[in-house]
Amino acid sequence: MDHNGRKFQCNGNDKRYIRRPFHSPSYPNPQYKGQDKANVKDRKKPRKSDEMEKLASQLTDVLPAFKTLLEGIAADHRRLADAEERRVAVEERKAQASESIAEALQQLMTAAADGQAPAFVAGRVDDAPPEKPGKKEKERAIRIIADMREDGSTYRQIAARLDSEHISTFSGKGKWHAQTIHRICQAENL
Repeated sequence: MDHNGRKFQCNGNDKRYIRRPFHSPSYPNPQYKGQDKANVKDRKKPRKSDEMEKLASQLTDVLPAFKTLLEGIAADHRRLADAEERRVAVEERKAQASESIAEALQQLMTAAADGQAPAFVAGRVDDAPPEKPGKKEKERAIRIIADMREDGSTYRQIAARLDSEHISTFSGKGKWHAQTIHRICQAENL
């Protein structure tokens, strides 16, 4: 009935005039479909497994390109490390050559001051070739290097100590340098 007291006439297909009782959780009515239950497909959220499948398919598309990029970066880092090792070796040879030149000039100046003529043999002022250290001396130097690295000493500090203790380099000429200590540490895994 409406507010004037008239009775509504409707056929069974017209759902506008069906009287619906109050719906509450304590009184479930299967006939009543509230707005939140009107269309199950409209309120259905995508399942997490669907989202995961989408993400997995996207990852499988992207992973080969990502792998190629990472391999390229790794190859570049290897080339840079090799180039740095070569640069360090060149710097060490330059330092040794500079020391040899300075030592030769010092000996020439000393000989000239004494009024003697120095003897040149294969580009060196002195006649005797440098003595290479023996196995025990090398082991002693490596032991000192390892002990000082464990104590946290720098390569330069280790080189200074080896020079102060008059431990000859492995080639028998020149002085100890930080680059030499670094290369020894890498070779010996210290």
